[in-house]
Amino acid sequence: MTERNARRQQRRKSISAGLRSHRAAERVSQKDFAESIEANPATVSNWENCGSVSTEDAWEIADHYGITLDELVGRTVPNPREAVA
Repeated sequence: MTERNARRQQRRKSISAGLRSHRAAERVSQKDFAESIEANPATVSNWENCGSVSTEDAWEIADHYGITLDELVGRTVPNPREAVA
């Protein structure tokens, strides 16, 4: 597996884990979550099992939870001002 493919797979795992974690915290079934964002329950299941998530769908998920995409995937971004100093 190339480094690029490994990074892509890691991002999928991060999105899957973030979605599963937020959904479980709300104690909402995949079916109910799917209905709330007008998606198919099978699609939500696919996302939670490391399936591809489009950018638009990732935004929809993040918006649903009132979080950023970085928060959805558990990514912390260093303060850009600190990086320049």
